Amino acid sequence: MVQGYEKLGKGDMSGFVGVLMSSTYGPANGNDFAKHATLSNELLGLPKEDLKTVTREIVESGKSVSH
Repeated sequence: MVQGYEKLGKGDMSGFVGVLMSSTYGPANGNDFAKHATLSNELLGLPKEDLKTVTREIVESGKSVSH
């Protein structure tokens, strides 16, 4: 991200891609919401679920899921 800002500071707009990618996918930018923030599920008092576990339970139950 620093290199991106340096390029932008010199008028090189190609630095924008680096800044955008770092801010979107960089681990130090608060993108790990489960680690750095209170999730809505916690605020609502809902249990934490695991995708693999829930999928296994649905498949084993033989029930279909429809919307």
